[in-house]
Amino acid sequence: MARRARVPCRVRLGLHHMVSVRCVTPSRLAEILEEKDRPKSERSTGCWIVDDATIYINSTLSLEEKWKTYLHELLHAIHDILCMLA
Repeated sequence: MARRARVPCRVRLGLHHMVSVRCVTPSRLAEILEEKDRPKSERSTGCWIVDDATIYINSTLSLEEKWKTYLHELLHAIHDILCMLA
């Protein structure tokens, strides 16, 4: 069975935009997103923070779920960077 690669630590978008990717604990992610008061089942699995140019991903997710979250948040990053360039 083929082994899927880990989610990248960073990705370059265009010539001038480097996006960092960090896997963090669920409690740290809730802190970043100010979701500590929400039930755990309703908390986000990841986020894109444009000011930090960083994608944050829940470190307890399966590898497949990390990839889904990464790709979802990467689309947000691409959208925001394209809007900045327009």
